Parts: sequence; structure tokens; C-alpha cells
Amino acid sequence: MSGSWMKWDRPARLLVQGAVPTLDREEPVPPPSQLDVALRAMQASIGYTVIAELGQYLLDRGVNVADALNRLGLSFMHPWRRLPSLHLLETASAAMAQVTRDLYRTFADPNRPGELVDLVEPEPVLQLLPALSATRIGSNFSLTATNCWHAAYRTDIGADKASHNGITGDKAVVAVIDSGADAGQGLTGWRDLTVLNSSTAQDSIGHGSAMVAIIADVAPNAKLHALRVTDSGDVKLWDLIAAIDTAVFDVGAHIVNLSLGLPDLSFNCSRCGGGHNGNRSAVFRTRFDRLELGGGAGGAPDPVFVAAVGNDGTANGFHWPAGFSNGNVAAVGAVTNGLRRSAFSNTGTAKTHYFLCPGGEVDSQSNITEWVGEGSDNGATTYCAGTSPATAYASALLALHRQDLEQQQRSFDRKGILDRASNVAANDVSNESGSVRLLFP
Repeated sequence: MSGSWMKWDRPARLLVQGAVPTLDREEPVPPPSQLDVALRAMQASIGYTVIAELGQYLLDRGVNVADALNRLGLSFMHPWRRLPSLHLLETASAAMAQVTRDLYRTFADPNRPGELVDLVEPEPVLQLLPALSATRIGSNFSLTATNCWHAAYRTDIGADKASHNGITGDKAVVAVIDSGADAGQGLTGWRDLTVLNSSTAQDSIGHGSAMVAIIADVAPNAKLHALRVTDSGDVKLWDLIAAIDTAVFDVGAHIVNLSLGLPDLSFNCSRCGGGHNGNRSAVFRTRFDRLELGGGAGGAPDPVFVAAVGNDGTANGFHWPAGFSNGNVAAVGAVTNGLRRSAFSNTGTAKTHYFLCPGGEVDSQSNITEWVGEGSDNGATTYCAGTSPATAYASALLALHRQDLEQQQRSFDRKGILDRASNVAANDVSNESGSVRLLFP
């Protein structure tokens, strides 16, 4: 990935997170939020427009979080019952700092708990982690084209052995949050969060199709759901959060593939009145923290998030969400067929679950010398390499581990999968510490 740490829409978009509700009694659904009504009432006086409220936004796309929680039979006091509300606002770019201050001044009043705002921040835009030279992989993606390394990678990671033993990812549900997928890729499910009522699978840049192809080849019996959040490679945080909620509550994903990220740079944002923790989104982090609190208890969803560390070749840390310290976020870097960490794969973050998977290599001039597969973009051959495909390999391998654990009648919840994957991983990469090479034994 290259480019600026954040892209700004004009007009600017703001995320407004409500306070986590305090609930002290059993009810079938959470009480209605007063914040939505209050935010809409103050649009003209403060100078913003309410674009969406997350619950209604998902309902319009057929995702009912409250119904999902009821079907799961979760206690009203369960942490997943207390996800904070989230609104998307739009304002003039030049007025963003003043609007942010006015929102805090107006709504962050502890004496008005029904209208309490916890966080206001500008919406970051993440990027799909591209095939190094470009985000576009294009069409006709192939894992068997001449000079591709996928066949060798399959052997390296133990996928051939797993297939021979009947381990194919059966019953594992994998959600791929990306640019979509081509029709005919054998998907179990398809959601387009960029367009309402889109029923036909599509992918205008090919990145998501490549990730789906890798997972489907390594874990052919996994149930794959493609969740489309971009047609350009830019992923707005609002769309990513909506897709994660869809993956968890609608799809019921056991594994969520995130071949995307944003650099973790530390500086204040003058445009939003100081910002929150540099460019780490506090809104996003809050949601991830609460997902981790679910922990599978009482029948709650228990997904493993698998995220790419980034392709900048730096030792300054992982992109987020791979850099999050949460136990439910596995970070994935890239390794070559020669068992060296790929030169482009970011390092510099200590993680409990930091895996390396095949991703190719570049030379000293950043020319791709080893790649996973090939596509075609307007007649030009494209080469898929990077921590994006490495993340797809990791998601597929975790699906294999899940099936194997289930067949052995061992725990195959999130912790069980990650612990097992770590315990059988190889510590044989020559130029990286703190990581293990993910494989199937």
C-alpha cells in the first residue's frame, strides 16, 4: 500500500458514537435511542446532515441485529446486547472541527443520558492491500497460470495433505470483506453494501475475487460469503463496520477475512480538533473490543478476524486492524517459498497471534519476483502478491483447523482454533521474530 494515511471526502463525513447503554432489566429489544431524534433535530443549527444510523442502515440491507441476538437467545445483559449506537454525519470540510466541538458541547452531557455522545471523529478511509503495484487484479484470475507459485505454496502449508485426509474446511463459514467476487465462484452468500438490492455477485477490480479463489482452493468445502464494501479499493470505515456486523450477525461467520488496512501513524489531527489516538479510530477500536468481550459465552458469535499487516516494507508497525491487541484479531504477514519473510511485509508490532503465510516476493527495485496468481487488467497481466493473499491463505488454513478440531471432538471456538494454529505452526522463517508460519500439520 502506498499513499496518504487518510483520504478525506468533501464534504467531510463524521462518525458519532453513542455511549454504551447501561441496561438494568430484561427486555426483548434495547430501548429506543433518543440520540437519533436529537441529532436530526439539531442538524440545521449545528451545520451537519445525518446520513445514516447503523441499525437502520443494516435493516435496509436485510440485516437485523436485534433479531439475530434474539435468535441466539442471549441475555439482555450480555456485552453483545450493548453495542453502542453509531451515526454517520456529513458536514462542510472547513467546518469539521467546529462541528465536532459543537457536537460534544451539545450532546456529551452526562445529565442527559438518552442523548449522550461518547465519540466524534472524522471517518478514515482504509485501503485494500493491493497486489503491490496496484489494487486492481482485474478479471480472469488464475492460480494455475505459468510461473505462479500457488501449487508450491499449497504443498508448503500442508493443504495437499489436509485434502488427502478429507480436511476441506467443511462447516466453516468464512466472510470475505472486500471488493466483491465474480459470479460463478461458488459462493454460499453475497451481500453488496455499496448498492441496495444487488443480487448478482460482481467485482469491478478483482481483488476480492482473488481472495475468494485462494480460500476456495485451499478450503473448498468452506461456506464462503463475499461482502462487497468497495469498487475502487478505498474502504470507508462506515462500510467496513457495517460489513463486520453483517458478517457476525447475518452470516454467522466463524472467520472474517480482512485483506485491508490503514497505517498506524502517530500524530494529532488538527482537522478534527485533536483527533483520537492519532489515526487509530477509537470508534472502530471500541466495536472490536466489545466483540471480543462476547467471547462465545452464552451462544454469542465467536468470530476470528484475520487481517493483513501491510505491504510498506517498514519496521514501524502493522496496519490496523491487524495491529489491534485484541485476542480475536490474527495478524498476517507474508513469507516466500524460500521461508524468508517477504521484503514488503510490515513488521514492528508484538502480537499473540502473528502468522506468516505465502505472499510472494519483490527484488530491491520492488519488482515482483514471486507471486501467488495472475489476472488481467485491460489486457495487461497482473500479479497477485502481498499480505492480502497471505491473509486469504491464513483464513483458509484456520477453516481447515476448525474442521479438524471438530472431527477430533476438541474445542473449535475462536480460542481453540487460534491456539491450535499457533501450537502446530512452524518457527522456521529466517528473517523474522515474533511470528510463526501458519500451516496444517
